[in-house]
Amino acid sequence: MEESLLKEIYMSNYGPIDKIKNTEEYDRLSDEAEKYYGKLIKVLGKEQKTWLDDLLDLETLIGAEMGFMCFRAGIRFGVRFITEAFGKENEKNNPSR
Repeated sequence: MEESLLKEIYMSNYGPIDKIKNTEEYDRLSDEAEKYYGKLIKVLGKEQKTWLDDLLDLETLIGAEMGFMCFRAGIRFGVRFITEAFGKENEKNNPSR
């Protein structure tokens, strides 16, 4: 079990991580990055290839963490939005409910 309920939801079948569809722009950029990787890997030595792969692994983890941070920020925004829309402050301003 994850430390965070939000992270557990995000990484599970209930979260958005497996339901996000790639855009055409994402696919284009991914293809371009793959081409550059192929060119670069051909000219690097064994140790440099390892460094590059380690760097790319870290960049992938950074991107995944950024995705989670955006998910969490969206949840927080949604909760604040719902709280404001249906909270006590709204009742004071709209007594006809």
